[in-house]
Amino acid sequence: ALSILNDNLQIIADHLDNDPDELAEAYFIMAVNYDWQRNLDKSLLTHNKALEIRINVYGENHMDVARGYHAMGEMYWYDDQNLNAVEYISKATSILENLGCENSLQAGKTYYVIASAYRELADFQRAGTYGQKALAILENNTIDDRTRCYNLLGNIHLSMQNFEQSNRY
Repeated sequence: ALSILNDNLQIIADHLDNDPDELAEAYFIMAVNYDWQRNLDKSLLTHNKALEIRINVYGENHMDVARGYHAMGEMYWYDDQNLNAVEYISKATSILENLGCENSLQAGKTYYVIASAYRELADFQRAGTYGQKALAILENNTIDDRTRCYNLLGNIHLSMQNFEQSNRY
């Protein structure tokens, strides 16, 4: 079903040359479908197409550009390419902070991914800082987001052998 959807999105994308915003969104949705299929190569290629279009339309400092960087960073994180994940998620974080959106739901999810990537890189200080930022935003969102943040912070402190703090989470 996802491959049929992507085929249809490609047909739509082929006819959207005059509307770059819609074209970028079509590529973004296609890339998300590749994410769900765990097809990293096609996902990154398609996310990159959407991101290039959005940068050309909006410049670097736009929420949709931040979403694109976040999506690419998240895919790298899923593939255990944590240095690449940090590179892309850091760009998303900078944009969100420059836009004054550091307390948005998008920022909370972005902070969670960068905290997770830093944890995998054993940079527990940065992981903890971003994990706290994620929790401050996401703890009142959904039970899943709250649980993930607490679990992440507990694991960060466990990795640091800070058992008292780990138990707190």
